Amino acid sequence: MRISLNIKRKKSGQRIRDEYSMEKFDTLTVVHIDGTQEEILVEDAPFYGSEKGTKFIKSGESRLEKEKKL
Repeated sequence: MRISLNIKRKKSGQRIRDEYSMEKFDTLTVVHIDGTQEEILVEDAPFYGSEKGTKFIKSGESRLEKEKKL
């Protein structure tokens, strides 16, 4: 499951598109526009607490639970 968001960088004001995927319950993998990749805590995501973010996280957790049972 992936989510793509336009994020405005604080320093430069440049708009970027980062892609987030959830492969673990407590972390997200972020692929930046330049191809670099990092893992961040779910609560550190810029969309954490938003309606779209909550739906993404709940959906990801549900998918991970189903995979865990297989």
